[in-house]
Amino acid sequence: MARPTLEGLPAELHIQILFQIDDLSSLKSIVHSSPKFHQSYLIVRKKVLFSIARSIYGPHINDAVVAIRTRGLYIQHYKQEAIAMLDAWRRNEEIKALNLTPSIRTDILKNIEEVMELFHLAKILGFFLADYAKTLPRPEWIDQDKWATEMIPIELSDTEKYRLTRAFCRLQIMSNVFGHVDALSKETPESWVIPRNEWPTLGIYEPYLDFRQDAYLLFWGVVPLWEYDEMGCLVAYMRRKISSFYKEIRDGIHDLIERNVPKGTWGREWFETLPEEFNLPYTRLSSVENLEDMDSYTDCLISMGPTFVYRFLQASPLLKRDLFLANVDSTLFEPYIGEINPFHFDWEKSPLLYPADRFAVPNYVEVWEKLPIVEQPSPGWKKLQWDPEDLHAAYQIPGVPIIDSVDLYSPNEFGWEWGHAIWDEGRLEQWKVPIPRRGQNGQADAISS
Repeated sequence: MARPTLEGLPAELHIQILFQIDDLSSLKSIVHSSPKFHQSYLIVRKKVLFSIARSIYGPHINDAVVAIRTRGLYIQHYKQEAIAMLDAWRRNEEIKALNLTPSIRTDILKNIEEVMELFHLAKILGFFLADYAKTLPRPEWIDQDKWATEMIPIELSDTEKYRLTRAFCRLQIMSNVFGHVDALSKETPESWVIPRNEWPTLGIYEPYLDFRQDAYLLFWGVVPLWEYDEMGCLVAYMRRKISSFYKEIRDGIHDLIERNVPKGTWGREWFETLPEEFNLPYTRLSSVENLEDMDSYTDCLISMGPTFVYRFLQASPLLKRDLFLANVDSTLFEPYIGEINPFHFDWEKSPLLYPADRFAVPNYVEVWEKLPIVEQPSPGWKKLQWDPEDLHAAYQIPGVPIIDSVDLYSPNEFGWEWGHAIWDEGRLEQWKVPIPRRGQNGQADAISS
């Protein structure tokens, strides 16, 4: 009896097989293996591709969809549209349960173009996951040789991948709505006539307060505190990657001036003295002197999101230079991730908002313990920022709200570099992560074994 072939299987079985595939390369191979299989694929193309996208993004497919739909929704010019999209994002589970209009649901794709955008975003995500695992800097308490020979590259667990995926998508959403606009993007007209986010200077002025409050009400207030630090861990990685090219950029500009502007020329250090054919892109920097503090502009670049950072990292040396010069806008960018934690304003502690407000109860620990592991705070986050056995006595009072029970300041210094909010318990045990000592204010003072 002849063995059945793919060509001889019924279309219904073809379709069942297609929905078992979880990566694009396998899908491409099987679809091209048989004309009839290809016909079956065309019937369910959109659903099959979205099924593969779901396998890539896991429980964070909602975040990924919003990351592509918020592109270009700059808050200062499309405020109502941005509010509507971010509201659909945070209320995703509620909207899905009520079976509301598909057009506002973020778990249903509108067309095949959105599927393709998800796969493009997945390519960038895949790069960051692999590179993060290969280039994580050695934690200070681990021997250098042991780190290099036994622990790097890291084989990420599914849970660790999901935490990084969530951070990646959330950063992209934040950047799309609140970040700067890539001045050298193909979507940016040469005339620079484009809606941009022009944030007011840090101060006590009302526009600044409104802008910061918008960021909190629409984004930061709706995510749990530990997800902010997941994003912080990815931001720390991006800072390292971008700044590692600053010397190359600076040396290249110095060399350009050295070779093309005669010595003795008045104002030789100014970019405008370069011959016309060597003109640099329009930039707020004016001379080589401004290049001595390139690190101060890093957060401005990161505010354009993971997709911009990926573009920068993949660019040629000359394009890296131009991307830096054209996009440096400010040495301070809020409400992005930085020195000031958005959960702790100087003038008040802001409440958590739906759906993060489920943790704004005295028994918040019981609440998070009932959640899937990937939605709970990581062991490293609890150890570094919350551990009730280590926190100052003032934070151990039963019933104290979570916003008052967490160290909001130390992670930027003690945890983000080695990814404290990302790793599973087994990873912490393997690395023998020490417990931070805390001062009288409950903040971490130092690392101790």
